[in-house]
Amino acid sequence: MSGDIPPETALEAAQTARRTAVDATRMPRWFPALAGLSYALGFGLLGVSALTHGSGRAAFAIGGLLLCIVNIAAFVLLARRWLRAGVMPRSGDTMPSVPRRWVWLSTGIVPAPIAVAGLVWLVTGQVGWGSLVLGVLLEASTWWRLSAGRRSVQERRVR
Repeated sequence: MSGDIPPETALEAAQTARRTAVDATRMPRWFPALAGLSYALGFGLLGVSALTHGSGRAAFAIGGLLLCIVNIAAFVLLARRWLRAGVMPRSGDTMPSVPRRWVWLSTGIVPAPIAVAGLVWLVTGQVGWGSLVLGVLLEASTWWRLSAGRRSVQERRVR
């Protein structure tokens, strides 16, 4: 019995292992939309709550908080799914195949909406307007970043 493995068999095994890892970490198609919209609606309702006077204020606040909790729960469920599959996507620091530009865009772009929303809050003097702006900007950046990450995984799968 020989310990040599034919090159074709080794290449096939490597391709199968890679395909399995990429499939295991694939983000569901609905996830970018859910993450983005729950940000927009959650912070939007919190902003409306801050701008509203009267009996509807509590309902808007509760709705906004619930949507923010849905957002966090969705990310937790996705991470648990990856962990159960045995493969957790790694950052660009530990995975040299991820371009530095993508790592910067996926992590460096998050403070920009927060800074803009803070500026709106300072200019208007009302936290509600800042919250509305934060919701819209986080929705757009989150949806874009997660969709781009999903496309990146699909491109790796094709190779």
